[in-house]
Amino acid sequence: MLLLKSAGIHLVSSRSCFLGMVVAIKKIVIVIVVIALLAGSGYIYMKNTLLNPVSEMDTKSPERQKEELLKNDKYKGLPEVEALKEQEQKEKQKQQKNKDNSKPASTTNPKESIEANEESKTSNETVPEVIPSKVQLENQLQEKLTALKSEYNAKLNQLLASAKAEYKQVKSGEKEVSVSKLAKNYLNLGNAMEAECDARVYASIAYTENMLKKYNYDTSIIKEARQTYQNTKEERRQRLLDKLLNYI
Repeated sequence: MLLLKSAGIHLVSSRSCFLGMVVAIKKIVIVIVVIALLAGSGYIYMKNTLLNPVSEMDTKSPERQKEELLKNDKYKGLPEVEALKEQEQKEKQKQQKNKDNSKPASTTNPKESIEANEESKTSNETVPEVIPSKVQLENQLQEKLTALKSEYNAKLNQLLASAKAEYKQVKSGEKEVSVSKLAKNYLNLGNAMEAECDARVYASIAYTENMLKKYNYDTSIIKEARQTYQNTKEERRQRLLDKLLNYI
């Protein structure tokens, strides 16, 4: 839960942000389970597809999450992932530059020494860095998560409408496909969308964590954000299953 305290450090709306995002993700799952029930799959289907699964990204540690986001091509092109990659690359370049500058000059040629000094002097003449406050960094993360929630609400509403329309076609005989196959198809689509959402959320959190560490700010909020996101999804899955069991 992201808390921006009254002094300016309380992200009070972040829990609702994570909660709203997960509620939206589960809209399509509700339709899938209803379809499965009509197909006669019942409790076993729901138990195997809803109760136990945890997204691939949720099973990883923060370090493995970042490694996965940076190296796995399936996340390539996602804006938050690309921003994280750029941030990491710039930091590596900066560290390498500092390392090179700390080395003693190896050349004995006066002309080369002068050129090296001039080059070093020019490279160091940069615009002073504007240091963001802790509150600014947390606010930026909050804005990003809110934007992601709105985006995936819209995407999932479209997927929900598509599932309803296709199910009606199957029931009316307009489309020849088994209900179980239809259920599996939309479950896969829902899972893929959740995986994409996970990647963008965790990349945003990792980006903010890097910034907080860079300026020696407290990072306890990062652990809270990850844990809240994961716990909320797990609780929603369990509550959804309990509710749907009443229909059996």
